[in-house]
Amino acid sequence: MQKACIASLFRHVSKGMRLPPTPTLTLTLTKKHSMPKLPQSLTEWVQQCPDEAQHLPLFYHSEDLPRLTTTLKWHLTHTPVLSTKVLYSLAADLITMELFQLALELIDAHQQLCYQGSEDFHALSFEGMVCYMAGAFSRAEIFYKKAHHLLPTEPAPYVNLVEIFFAEKRWKEAEEWLDAGLNTHPNYPRLWEQQYLLCTERQPDQSSAALAQHLDGIAQQKNSWYGGCVAIEVRLAEETEERLHEAQAHHLGACYSRGENDDEFLIEYTGYLGASGQYTKLLQVLWQAKPSGTALPWKLDMHAYQALEGLERSQEAQDKRQLLLQRSDLPTEVRSYLQNLKQETASQSIEDPKPAKEVSRSI
Repeated sequence: MQKACIASLFRHVSKGMRLPPTPTLTLTLTKKHSMPKLPQSLTEWVQQCPDEAQHLPLFYHSEDLPRLTTTLKWHLTHTPVLSTKVLYSLAADLITMELFQLALELIDAHQQLCYQGSEDFHALSFEGMVCYMAGAFSRAEIFYKKAHHLLPTEPAPYVNLVEIFFAEKRWKEAEEWLDAGLNTHPNYPRLWEQQYLLCTERQPDQSSAALAQHLDGIAQQKNSWYGGCVAIEVRLAEETEERLHEAQAHHLGACYSRGENDDEFLIEYTGYLGASGQYTKLLQVLWQAKPSGTALPWKLDMHAYQALEGLERSQEAQDKRQLLLQRSDLPTEVRSYLQNLKQETASQSIEDPKPAKEVSRSI
């Protein structure tokens, strides 16, 4: 595989700022061929409902959204839901269908099943999310603050509360919660994305250099290696990706020298080393930080494999790929990617036998 292609792969494994954001749960109701099946919880619920509700799949797959919504609204408020688990599953399905207001009405119609005054962090967070998606920000804020009170070390309530304050343009409170969140989680990516957005909102006319300096100051105050990467990205926004990744790898190298070496950091550091083509150094860092026999997170194993490919050490890369495919924690899309590479290599070897080194260049 050519080195430029190898370098580009690291951006799909690392979680650097240039990766696309995590997709939200959405459902497109405009193209018939894109419609998935009726969500599982709703399907099971329909089977227990009166005859009228049996038309739901027809409305759904014909994309008759008004009749679907009307039918769901009536039955979800008049047909008993018998457990909290089913209630939350139904609400989650409605969220995926972008029927946010209906999800909130469902929750409100079954308050006896909700975790009122709950000590359940996930339940509070879920009900907060339902309220937020339906635009009931003040109610969402109450749920998220209760969740934060239960588990003040969890990052999600900080992120969610800042999103509410952004939506309501409560910039001072957003700043306070961001500051508290970064004190607790100085390298949490979503908090840094919000910090960047807050800075640009509060001072829209400042130059990239001034913004980068401001972000770097916050990163140093919070002792955040991730924040340093964000500041570099802002400062070098007009540079090539190769130059950007070299600078970020250099920054993280200095952090590594000062003792940073947890798994999250190493994934980011080796990701930038790989993206900038520094494959030998990547392997050296892994061998130094993770002695032989130490179990690696799958992302670090993947970075090692990609580095071996980039160095055209084909047999070692093939061995590493086989080990990766044996991992039970490998995501489906990564497994499919590696299996396709394996099949492509085998096919090319049969059609045009070459030394292993040459074959690896075309993977």
